Amino acid sequence: MKAGYFFASGLLLASLGLARGMAYAQEPGWYAGAGIGRSTFNVHLDHLLGGSSPGSIGLKENRHDAGWKFLSGYRFDGRFGMEVEYANLGDYALSDPAGVLGTPGGRIDGGISSFTASITGRLPINDKWSATGRIGVSRLVVDVDATSVSRGKVYGKDHASLAPVLAAGADYKLDSAWSLRAEYAYFGKPRVFHDAGERVRANISLLSFNILYSF
Repeated sequence: MKAGYFFASGLLLASLGLARGMAYAQEPGWYAGAGIGRSTFNVHLDHLLGGSSPGSIGLKENRHDAGWKFLSGYRFDGRFGMEVEYANLGDYALSDPAGVLGTPGGRIDGGISSFTASITGRLPINDKWSATGRIGVSRLVVDVDATSVSRGKVYGKDHASLAPVLAAGADYKLDSAWSLRAEYAYFGKPRVFHDAGERVRANISLLSFNILYSF
């Protein structure tokens, strides 16, 4: 799966590079922006009960939350650029009534944030619309608290991991300075809980709507 992931990433950048020489290429320069959106968490149990699905062993998921981000970037030549981004990807929760994660009658709560550095590409379609994409690396920080009805707080830990990021979207130019962007970003499958050999990971993504200002 990883090979397919990076192969698709390479094809994305290659296609965006075809924009060279097109009449609608944007001028080089700095830009900044902010966005809000909806994050999604799809939980996977790596080493728990043979990789069972959460529902099959009594875990209940909170799979969506609000997310927001701030970003800044530089366009080198209207086609390629670089971008950095801080995103709050929201909170997730797992109810554990059966105690399979060592929290009988309790729950696992976590919050996820990320700092991402990316290479960006643009494919102008006309004088208003452009297809966009980026490939980067994100440092994901997960803040985890696990509580049990009988034992109180049984786990509390922050941990960080690196993950590849792949994003695709579209820009709409409002005027010479302002533009809008809709984007879907995938943040990989970081670990969201790990205690005594019980490992829980989640596929994390963010669908966001952003406003950008070019300096």
